[in-house]
Amino acid sequence: MSERKSTEVFVTIQHDHPSLPGHFPGNPVVPGVVILGQVFDAIRADERASICVLEARTVKFHSPLQPNKQLCITLNPRDGENREFSCREGTTLIASGQLRYRVMDTAPQESL
Repeated sequence: MSERKSTEVFVTIQHDHPSLPGHFPGNPVVPGVVILGQVFDAIRADERASICVLEARTVKFHSPLQPNKQLCITLNPRDGENREFSCREGTTLIASGQLRYRVMDTAPQESL
């Protein structure tokens, strides 16, 4: 089995995302739960499987994220099914933490 490496995923939460009205009118900010959902999606894509998040060991939101800004999600391997993550917009740290999860199923591999 090969050693797992860090992964980077780039996402943009558009200004018309349904969570933005009310967060905050005139100065919208992407809710932390939406950012965390993007982290979960990045792990699913990297695992090529469904996951069940078992524990959010630490999650910190350091700075607000404006809509239409590119977010870089970096996933760093830990032991087993644990990942550290950081989310940056440019050089600004937006969120970071550590998650424990279980792989639920694996997507079928394409035959060569």
